[in-house]
Amino acid sequence: MKIFLTYVLFFLSYTLWAQAVFIKKQQLDSIVVLVKNTPKEAERKPEEIVAYFRQHFTSDYSLVAALYVWTALHLVYDDRAFNSQVYPSQEALSVFKARKGVCAGYSNLFTYFCTLANIQCLTVRGFAKGYSYSPANPKVNHDWNIVYLSTDTLLCDVTWGSSYASNVNGKAKSTSRLQTFWFDTPANEFIFTHFPLESIYQYNTPVLQKKEFDALPKLESSFFMLFHSNSTILKELMNNKSLQVVDVLNTNTEYEGKDVPYTATLNKNQTYRFTLYSEDITRMAIIEEGKWTYIEPVQHTFTIEFKSLAKKITLCVLHPSGKYYTLLHYTLR
Repeated sequence: MKIFLTYVLFFLSYTLWAQAVFIKKQQLDSIVVLVKNTPKEAERKPEEIVAYFRQHFTSDYSLVAALYVWTALHLVYDDRAFNSQVYPSQEALSVFKARKGVCAGYSNLFTYFCTLANIQCLTVRGFAKGYSYSPANPKVNHDWNIVYLSTDTLLCDVTWGSSYASNVNGKAKSTSRLQTFWFDTPANEFIFTHFPLESIYQYNTPVLQKKEFDALPKLESSFFMLFHSNSTILKELMNNKSLQVVDVLNTNTEYEGKDVPYTATLNKNQTYRFTLYSEDITRMAIIEEGKWTYIEPVQHTFTIEFKSLAKKITLCVLHPSGKYYTLLHYTLR
C-alpha cells in the first residue's frame, strides 16, 4: 500500500508540474506568435509598438514579454562592430533605426520600450560568461536588464535571447535564435553566467564575490531547462567545490525537467526516478551496456526510472528528424 501511495503521489506531482510547464510555455508561445504577426504599420516607431501590444495584453508581465520578444526577433547582433571594437551609437533610437547593435544597444532599446510602457527597467553592467570571456580580464563585457513589476522583479538578457556567437576564423559570428529562457530567468540560475558590478542586482543570498562567480561552472539554458526545478544546485556547488555536474548535450529540442539528477556521477544499485516534458521529443531511450530501453511519453511527459549496476548510463532522445541524440551521460560508482 505504501509503495502504491508513493507512485500515486509521484504521478500526481509530475502531472501537476507538467501542466504548469505547459501553461507557461503556451503563454510564451502565444506571445511569440502575436509578436511575429505584428502589422508593419504598427512597427514604424517604438511608441506604436508599445501601443499595439498594450491593446493585446492586459498584464504588465505579458507586455514586457512581448517587448522582449520583439527586440530579440527584430535586432541582429552587430558582429562587425564587436570584431573591430568600433561601435556606432548604441542609443535606443539609433539601434531601433539600424535594427542592429551590441549588448548595450539591445538593453538600451528594451529599457526604452519599458519606459514608454510606464514600466521601470534598468540596464545593468557586469561580467557574462559569453563569447571570449576571460576571468583574468577586469573589464566588464556585457549589459542586461532588470524589470520591476508591482509583484515581481525580472532578470532579462535580450541579447542572449536573440542570438548566440561562434568562433569562425578567429572572429565572432552570430546566429539568430530566439530563446525565451533569458526572459525572467531565476536569480539562482542567472548568477552562473551573469555577474553584475553592483551586488544589489544579484538577488541571491548569500551574495557572491567575483572569484566565486568565476569558480562556478558555466551552466547555460540547456542545463537549466532540465534542472531549474532544483533550487539547491547553487548552494550545493558553493558548499562542495569538487562536485561535478553532468553535461547536457545539445539536442536542438526544447524540454523541461523535474527531479533530474544533475551530478555527473550516480550511485550503483540506487533507484533514480525523474520526469521530462517536451512537445518535440517523441521517444526516449536508456542505454545500459549496449541494451536499449525505450520510454514513451504520456501527454508529452516522460517518466524515467532506472536502477543499474552498469558503469555508465546514457539517456537519448528521438529528434523529430528521426535520429537519436545523446542528452545525458552518467558514470555510476
